[in-house]
Amino acid sequence: MHRVEIIANRSMEEDLLETLHAQEVAMHYSLLYGVRGVGESGARLGSSVWPEENCILIIYCDVQEARRIQQAVHAFRQRNPQEGVAFFCVPSLPATQRKALRTRTSKKSGSKD
Repeated sequence: MHRVEIIANRSMEEDLLETLHAQEVAMHYSLLYGVRGVGESGARLGSSVWPEENCILIIYCDVQEARRIQQAVHAFRQRNPQEGVAFFCVPSLPATQRKALRTRTSKKSGSKD
């Protein structure tokens, strides 16, 4: 299992999702709005000086889908070279390790699971 994050200008959200779905990838995702920061393509601070904001797509998928998503994002960047789009992919802990981690954390904090 891998966690894919795609950070893009909010104005590109619809086009980005269409690109991903046309490749039949990222059919299940979480979308975060109001993401502010400064990256290689400039500031997105949601202010009167820097009014734009980003969004983040978070997708959990297998490694094959992650590669297909990366290819789709690369194609999207080539069609939209003026827009900043960042792709990140990291391995996720297997479910058994996540459960063990939650159990250890719960025991330390004194809460009951």
